Amino acid sequence: TFRRGLKPGISLAIGAGTVIISFALVALLLVSVLGFELNFLSKQLQASIDPLIEMYRAEGLLNTDYPFLTEETVRQQLEGLVVFITRLFPAFFALWGTFLAITNYLLARRALKGLGLAREMPLFTPLKEWRLPWWIVWGFLGGYGAYLVGDYYQIEGLLAVGQNIITLYLPVFFILGCAVLSFLFGKYNISRALPWAFLCLFLLFGLLPLAIIAGVGLMDLLFNYRRSSESKLS
Repeated sequence: TFRRGLKPGISLAIGAGTVIISFALVALLLVSVLGFELNFLSKQLQASIDPLIEMYRAEGLLNTDYPFLTEETVRQQLEGLVVFITRLFPAFFALWGTFLAITNYLLARRALKGLGLAREMPLFTPLKEWRLPWWIVWGFLGGYGAYLVGDYYQIEGLLAVGQNIITLYLPVFFILGCAVLSFLFGKYNISRALPWAFLCLFLLFGLLPLAIIAGVGLMDLLFNYRRSSESKLS
């Protein structure tokens, strides 16, 4: 892809697709040839619950005086976590493949830069210019609709499909939200120390700032705030 001068986005899409397909083929080989079961991960996680509770009991972490620290409550939480991980494994699988593709791209560019060949490799555009077409949101709406219908009618397969689609879209919205913030920082000459303030908010409030940034990315995808702002400036 480097020799053909493809854009970074196309190169990463090809790389991510290659990694995901490779992993899927390996998984298919394990299932068909070696006899691995499709619910192997779920069984392994379920089997780890009892030893983990025993460790909590030995460390004195279980306390009947607090409702959220009883053995029953902890067991329910761990079982719910197992269901969550198992159900969203396809989405995590795809995100991991994308992460590996990005890592490989950056490492390859760094290696070729040392050989004096990186000038021919395409660079990422500035974060503030990162955009996606608005119709991408239809996939998210379809996944959210599948989640609502599956949850209402207790259709496990449809619920899992919806949750996986939503999980795949959340990092996309978060990156678009970061692009909007980068655009606003440049437009209003906001101090570069502000991102560190966002980092502090994340450390203090957990996932809430991430959810807000992802929401900003979703709204920008729908209403294209950056283009509206640019047209006003021109």
